[in-house]
Amino acid sequence: MSESNKTKKSRIRTSTLIVLVITSFIVITTATMGSVLTVQSVRSMKRMVENKTIEMATTAASLLDAQSLKDMKATDVDTPEYQAVHDILNSFKISNEGTSGELAFIYLCKEIAPDSFIFTIDPSEDPAEWGEVLEWTRALDSASKGIPSFDQEPYTDRWGTFYSAYAPVLDEHNDVVMIVGIDVWASWYKESIWSNSRSIIIISAVATATGILLGVLITIRLRRKLNSLSNEFSNLENDVHNLLSEIKEPMENDIVNSQDTNGDVYTKDQLIQLRNQIQNTQKEIKEFIIYTKKQAYIDALSRIGNRAAYHERLKQITLDSQLAVIVFDINGLKCINDIYGHEYGDKAIIGAASICKSIFDVDNIYRIGGDEFVVVLTDKPKEEVLKLYDSFGQTAIAYNQKEALPFDLYISRGIAFFDRKVDRTYTDVFNRADEEMYKRKKEFHKNNPNFNKRH
Repeated sequence: MSESNKTKKSRIRTSTLIVLVITSFIVITTATMGSVLTVQSVRSMKRMVENKTIEMATTAASLLDAQSLKDMKATDVDTPEYQAVHDILNSFKISNEGTSGELAFIYLCKEIAPDSFIFTIDPSEDPAEWGEVLEWTRALDSASKGIPSFDQEPYTDRWGTFYSAYAPVLDEHNDVVMIVGIDVWASWYKESIWSNSRSIIIISAVATATGILLGVLITIRLRRKLNSLSNEFSNLENDVHNLLSEIKEPMENDIVNSQDTNGDVYTKDQLIQLRNQIQNTQKEIKEFIIYTKKQAYIDALSRIGNRAAYHERLKQITLDSQLAVIVFDINGLKCINDIYGHEYGDKAIIGAASICKSIFDVDNIYRIGGDEFVVVLTDKPKEEVLKLYDSFGQTAIAYNQKEALPFDLYISRGIAFFDRKVDRTYTDVFNRADEEMYKRKKEFHKNNPNFNKRH
């Protein structure tokens, strides 16, 4: 075999090896990214489901009258107060359980001794008896201390296997009177977590398989083309050897150079095509993850930031002179729910969010409770914030005039700015805004003693 043929075959093997190495690298990178994105998706969906369940429990707790629950006993089953609580829980269960199995049970329980809990009011078809012992969990213990929480591990009892969220019912002194428990089926919880992740796994698998297939096809085509070129060059070499033996070496060098140029252009085009296809697939996966994360931080009812988004925002806050916190609370939401039904209660929440969105950037508004909203501003001068804050009243009046609701929507509000002399943390600023809001709410009810009756 001539030296030129050896060189040609060596170059074929080298080009093929380069293609295989690059293809393997892209496939491994795509598979790794798919695995990472799958893990992130599972975590995001897990947080979304947990936050949604906690929010449901918190909302239910906010609808209950802590004062009437404080001294309630099993013997009060026939009293109007007991029946009112039972009806609220039952209506909440009916409106939220759907057909997908997300809400299995909603009930009340309370702590009778340290780490000892019992069922109280249970509106389900197969209810727990008042006084029946409830298994201790970390989330239940957290709720007994006033902090809503979700159990990270499922538990099994005579009704089935569940994940549970608990939220405290607090009195005016912030003491825990009872605890709202919400059970979701463990099977539904796991299915919800993995439902969106399956799409990512499928996309990653398709991208990986596509990369492998493209690598094989490119390698086959490249070998065929290089072999064809090699044969052509061999024939040309023989002709040149027979006719122009005296200039064989220069001609062979020209042929080799021509082969190198054609081979490099072909390989580059194929790799660019492969790279673009892989990049497009990766872009689609990234966009899907961004969309999933965004949905995890949006309140389903009001379409503003939820509690999870609010806590993420707090991690980014730096204390400076431009930090302003505004707290809003709907007056008489419980009465709206009791008299007009939860459909109109939802409309009141949507209306409050709509008023806020017409004044403030939606990215700065969060629903942190059943009827409580927070606006966090970090990039506006104090004078501009006060101007927006003062316009809220007229905007609310205009909303009531425009909307055909059987009641007027009244919202108490409070504002606070970071003061380096008195504030050490964000919570200090929030608490001052919250106190002002409750002061305004108290004044409103004092000046409108028949407000709840009018609703």
